[in-house]
Amino acid sequence: MTMLLEIKEIIMQNYKKFERIIVPLAKFIMALIVLSLLGRYLSGFDLENKFVLLDKFYIKVAMAAIVAFVPGTWFVLLIMVTLWARMFFISIEATFITFGVTVIIYLMFVRLFPKQAYLVILLPLLMHLKLAYVLPLFAGLFFGPVAIIPIGVGVIVYYLGMNLSGLLQMTSADLYDMPTTIIEMYKYTINIVTGNRAMLLTIVVFVAVIITTYYVGRLELDFAQYIAIGVGGLVNIFGFIMGNLVLDAGVQIVGVLVGSVIAVILVCIMQFFRFTLDYQKTERQQFEDEDFYYYVKAIPKIKISKSKREIKTIE
Repeated sequence: MTMLLEIKEIIMQNYKKFERIIVPLAKFIMALIVLSLLGRYLSGFDLENKFVLLDKFYIKVAMAAIVAFVPGTWFVLLIMVTLWARMFFISIEATFITFGVTVIIYLMFVRLFPKQAYLVILLPLLMHLKLAYVLPLFAGLFFGPVAIIPIGVGVIVYYLGMNLSGLLQMTSADLYDMPTTIIEMYKYTINIVTGNRAMLLTIVVFVAVIITTYYVGRLELDFAQYIAIGVGGLVNIFGFIMGNLVLDAGVQIVGVLVGSVIAVILVCIMQFFRFTLDYQKTERQQFEDEDFYYYVKAIPKIKISKSKREIKTIE
C-alpha cells in the first residue's frame, strides 16, 4: 500500500507541475478524435466530396489546437458549425433539422451547464468506444445530480447521430418538395427521441446510477466512495438487465457486464488519485456557537512523500 501511495504522490506532483501542458494536450487529442470520427461518418454521404477541405488532416489539427485552449462550450459550438458545414453539401433539408436540434441543445443545456459541457461530448465518444458506463459513475461521484442533464443530452446526441443515415436518405425531388421533406425529417427525429427504447432505457439507468453513486458516496461509512462505485456498478448492470426484459430494448447484456466491471475498476482508480482517507485516525469532535451545536467527523487524508534512500559507506 505504501508503494502505491508513493507512486500516486509522484504522479500527482508531476501532474501539478505539468498541468498547463497535460490539460491542453488531452483536450487536443480528444478534439482530434471527435473531429476525425465526425468526418469519417459523414464522408460516406458526401458522394461528390464537395467539402473535402474539412477532411484534410492539417485542418483537423488546426481546429483541435484551437479547442485545446478554449472552454468546453466553444468546443461544442465548433462541432456544431463543422456538422452544419458538412451536412449543407449533403442535404439542405437535413441541415435545417440538424441546425434546429443542435441550437436547442446548445442554448437549453450546454449554455446552462458550461462546466459540464465536456460530458455532452465525452458521452457519445465513450459510447462509440464501448466505455460509456464509466461516465455516469464518474459524474455521480465527482459532479453529483447536476450531471444528469448533460449525461442525458449526451445519450440523445449519440442516438441521433446513430440514426443520421436515415435522415440523410430523405431527399427532395425538387424545390417544391422541400417543405414536405422537412416535415418528414422532423417526424423522424421526434420518433427517435420519443420511441427509441434503447435510448430511453440508457437515460433512465444512467440517471439512476448518478443518483445512487452520489448519495451512497455521501453516507458516513468507511470507504463510502468505493462502496458507492460498487453499488453504482450493480445498479447499472441490474438496471439494463431488468429494463431489457421489460422493454425488449435489444441491449447486449454481455457488453453491459464487461463494460460495468471495467467502469468500476477505472473509476476506483480515479477515486484513489482524487484522495485516500486514513480511517484509523478518524476524529469526532463536538462544539457549539450561539445558534448551533455541532457534531463533526474528521477523517484525515493520507499524504506520503517519496521515501529517500541513503547509501552509507562503511570504512
